[in-house]
Amino acid sequence: MDYSNKSNEELLQLVNQKDGEAICELGERCLYGTKGHEKNLTKAYQMFHKAEKMGLEKGYLGLAYMYENGVYFAKNQKIADEYYQKAGGRQQRAINSSVKMEKEQIPTPKPAPIRTPVPPTTPHPDTEIPQKINRAEQARQQGNYTLAKTECHEVLKRLQDMENGFISASGTEDDVDEWRINTYWILAFTAFNEQNIPDLEEYMSKEGVLGLNPWGAYLIAVLHNNMSYSNIVLEQDLQTLLMVKNNMNMTTEQKGDVYAMIGDLISQGVGIGAGYQADDAYEYYREASNCGNEYAVEQMSSF
Repeated sequence: MDYSNKSNEELLQLVNQKDGEAICELGERCLYGTKGHEKNLTKAYQMFHKAEKMGLEKGYLGLAYMYENGVYFAKNQKIADEYYQKAGGRQQRAINSSVKMEKEQIPTPKPAPIRTPVPPTTPHPDTEIPQKINRAEQARQQGNYTLAKTECHEVLKRLQDMENGFISASGTEDDVDEWRINTYWILAFTAFNEQNIPDLEEYMSKEGVLGLNPWGAYLIAVLHNNMSYSNIVLEQDLQTLLMVKNNMNMTTEQKGDVYAMIGDLISQGVGIGAGYQADDAYEYYREASNCGNEYAVEQMSSF
């Protein structure tokens, strides 16, 4: 059914009824800011993510577009190609061919042991999970990283049990996604605090984490730079930082950190192959200083 002529109010009613085509249409309106709907990239991602879970081609294509063009996320052609593949390929080749190829490449997984869901005697209070997430963040800020990780892993376990039907709650799918992303973000930040690069990279790679927490790209670049990673890795960090530098999900202070880090990498010679010079570093330090970054002000005085 064609929903392109539906009003935003009518469309929202259909979205609330979990109508897949309506979800995709709303995602496109939020992505491009069309048909009277303000551009809202966070909402666009959420709609396409819902459509992806429903196995809808338009959901795959929406996410592919966002990753390919660096919209909301850092540009990532590999992930974009994976979504194009799920949608039948960039040239819209037959879905059946795509499925056939996937079956040839991906071995059939062994069925997991079946657990019969046991309905709880009382619903799981939705307030408990946000409270545990808050406790985890407080523990992290206080330097109690063991407790922070313990709380986070308990949250992830409860979210998995909710999805499997072992416990119940009235939280929506959006609530569950938000809780999971926030939990992975705390785990990522904790890994940064512990200078644990493998865990930091793993948690930042979880779906939706970088998109909603683009400042995490700065944390990764800081550790890579401090531990003298190769120029190849730092080049990748530089490109990611350039993609997220104006992301709406960062505070002014966080944008200052990102601009300053870009200036540092360029001043160290990272990005020379892409045509960056010392003057470019100065400009990024200036942008950082405009965000109130005192370190960048000090760096500008050396030029």
